[in-house]
Amino acid sequence: MPNGKRRRCKETNSFLILIFISKPKKSDLSKLPEHYFQNDSDWRDWLHENHDSSDGIHLIFYKVEHHMESMRWEEAVRVALCYGWIDSTVKSLGDGKRRQYFCPRKPKSVWSKLNKDHIKDLKSKKLMHSSGLAAIQVAKENGSWSALDDVENGVVPEDLQRAFNQNKEAKKNFENFTHSQRKSYLYWLNQAKREDTRQKRIAEIVGMSAQNIKYRTLGR
Repeated sequence: MPNGKRRRCKETNSFLILIFISKPKKSDLSKLPEHYFQNDSDWRDWLHENHDSSDGIHLIFYKVEHHMESMRWEEAVRVALCYGWIDSTVKSLGDGKRRQYFCPRKPKSVWSKLNKDHIKDLKSKKLMHSSGLAAIQVAKENGSWSALDDVENGVVPEDLQRAFNQNKEAKKNFENFTHSQRKSYLYWLNQAKREDTRQKRIAEIVGMSAQNIKYRTLGR
């Protein structure tokens, strides 16, 4: 890269966004190589050779019913986890074809329960590479490994609970949301980096809950 810094991805549970060490232009991503692997073994071979030197690539996937055979998304994610990589933005290319960006995991990227479950299984099968184990160790040391535990368990943080206590309608509606719906709001709040941003999101969550809005509109 022009600035000499490696691009890394950040996991955001089931809500994935792309985070960069230095914010790139959209054209930077378009210049990344595209790779098609028929199976996860070929993908593993590529990562084994390139995981510590590549900034990221676009993987090509085809739908199950497509005449082109390709590995499945979950297979690709599991292999990526073995080498400290993660999936990020996806783009449809039409005709049952899509490409998805995979790159090294950002050190402070939070870990979803799904991926931690994958890690447990991969460890039991002795499939983890040292680079993947190192990424886990870093996450456990900086707190990102457990950062989503309360979100996954549906624990409402104290500041949000206090706000709900001031609005009974919002509190009642929120409590009646499904676990997935509540988690989407709790995750959004969890990702606020500044206190003023957090307080603004608390106000929005309470306001939307009062209106019985079960999912926050993307970009709102």
